[in-house]
Amino acid sequence: MKMKSLLRTILCSVMLMTALQSVQAQVYQNVIDRTIAVVGNEMIQLSQIESEAQMLQFQGYTTDRNIRCMVFENMLESKLFLMQARLDSLEVNTDMVEANLNDRVNNIMSQLGGEKETEEYFGKNMYKLRQEWRETLNEQSLVQQMQQTVAGKVTALTPKQVSEFYKRTPKDSLPEVPTQYQISQIAVYPDRKKAEMAVRERLLEFRERVAAGEKFSMLATLYSKDPGSAIKGGELGMASKTIFWPAFSDAAMSLKV
Repeated sequence: MKMKSLLRTILCSVMLMTALQSVQAQVYQNVIDRTIAVVGNEMIQLSQIESEAQMLQFQGYTTDRNIRCMVFENMLESKLFLMQARLDSLEVNTDMVEANLNDRVNNIMSQLGGEKETEEYFGKNMYKLRQEWRETLNEQSLVQQMQQTVAGKVTALTPKQVSEFYKRTPKDSLPEVPTQYQISQIAVYPDRKKAEMAVRERLLEFRERVAAGEKFSMLATLYSKDPGSAIKGGELGMASKTIFWPAFSDAAMSLKV
């Protein structure tokens, strides 16, 4: 069966188990979990939509659409590729998944301030979070492989073919493309050695001022270029050493209390 026909067949097998309004709702009363849709043998559960929506919100993702509707739509599409990936017996790249999982955990814990704060924010213990995120990353690994396989089979299109497709496709079926801008800039870079020397002298000046009795936090607030830590007096909070440059991490870890 051709890939296009198979995807169409699987798409036709999607069965909505509840109205879409249940996905749009912000609060679900008296509901622990629920199956929203089934794509082939793959289920989409309410908890999965909530988990993904919460992760997007944590990452600062904003949209003028209902974020749960967008997550639901993306999941339906991903499940199609996932179903085909399982049929083609594609295998998960476990090394990459574990590396991505560790990066995700470290970054989130660093931003929230530690393991306890992470568990409180997501409302689950760390073991459960790792389990859920690993499952999500496993599926993403298969989906990405399947997408690459499909893209590799697509023949190159000429501008004429694209134009013909556009003409015969109903306008209400074409996606809206947001306004795009082309930006240019002129960048002038200073002499590297002179710049490094100037920065070093400036830092030594700050060091001398702290040694003379001035507060580090005051100097950080006045002179730091980091918008995140400057307002906190240079405080970086709890963080894993892996998220910083090795030279910085090694120097920080070697300092005495």
